[in-house]
Amino acid sequence: MNAAHFEDAITATGFGKYNILLLLTLVPPALSQVFETAALSYVFPIAQCDLDLSLEDKGLLNAITFAGMLTSGFLWGYLSDTSGRRRVMVIGYFLCGFAAMIASSSQNSTMLITAKFFGGFMLVLIKHLLKIRLK
Repeated sequence: MNAAHFEDAITATGFGKYNILLLLTLVPPALSQVFETAALSYVFPIAQCDLDLSLEDKGLLNAITFAGMLTSGFLWGYLSDTSGRRRVMVIGYFLCGFAAMIASSSQNSTMLITAKFFGGFMLVLIKHLLKIRLK
């Protein structure tokens, strides 16, 4: 077996149905990641009045998703290596959706901050899925 350069391997394998299906499969997780990290800034004008958010609360809400992502990276990497990537991702996607439902139905800022932290905690799994390589 000879080693091949990346461009040679792509030319030899071609681009087909598998690549299109893989791209269509990876679009929803990518959009989920964008919505989880950036969509809250569109909610702030309404949430500021409804949840009585201070400037510190809004800053914390912007940062808490990233704090959740930072604290869970090694854990999800270890669990996906030891328990199997598919199993961990199925459970993680369910928990990420559950955290998003809790965040969307939160009644106070503490509940929203906690739900966004756990949403970010689960969001690292989506990054693991987006690292799929062609074989």
